[in-house]
Amino acid sequence: MLECLAHAGIGRVPRTHVAIEITIAGAVAVERCDESDLPAGWDHSDQRVARHFGDAWIRERRSAVLVVPSVVARREGNVLLNPQHPDFKRIIAASPEAVVWDARLFGRH
Repeated sequence: MLECLAHAGIGRVPRTHVAIEITIAGAVAVERCDESDLPAGWDHSDQRVARHFGDAWIRERRSAVLVVPSVVARREGNVLLNPQHPDFKRIIAASPEAVVWDARLFGRH
């Protein structure tokens, strides 16, 4: 959610965001990276390094799930899903639910 706030830049409460809860079976391949596993520059505002890393992860099909640190809140993680990995079909998604944002997060209210 913080990543959305950091990158939205829209200055108003989003009206169309949804959240989807997923269930990942124990046998599904999950790769976890901490900052030391990521290439230099993964957290720069120029996102080319991070995108290159993510594109390679998808292309190589190393895992169905990749957990990486959040750039905006380092103690948090972001979960990426690889639709090209064979285990992707084993990830179960619930129905989308609307995200309710607090207007105070978007400046004047």
